[in-house]
Amino acid sequence: MANPMPFRGSSEIKQATAWFKNINCLRKAVAMNDSEALLVAALYLHRPAELWWDSIEDTIQTWDQFSKAFHTCFAPQQLDNIEIVWTVMIVNLMAASQLQLNGWWGHSTLW
Repeated sequence: MANPMPFRGSSEIKQATAWFKNINCLRKAVAMNDSEALLVAALYLHRPAELWWDSIEDTIQTWDQFSKAFHTCFAPQQLDNIEIVWTVMIVNLMAASQLQLNGWWGHSTLW
């Protein structure tokens, strides 16, 4: 079984859903419980996606909660839903602010 690729918080829905599908397949293949699955998923979240996870980690206890939060932020089904759009915008602004504080702002491959 191949290792999943890191997810950096792409704004492309296809990339987000493909990453989640790969992580979910891994979760099922090795029969991970929720805690194990959340830990493994967190290991593959990088840059803005990792900052997003850091900001909500304490509120997520189950894989289902993670799935809903992930899809709401990175792969919303209805792009016209203003609540989802605002959530994504706020997360991106928070991530950009944190990146700037951490000195990552100057890199050309943030997203």
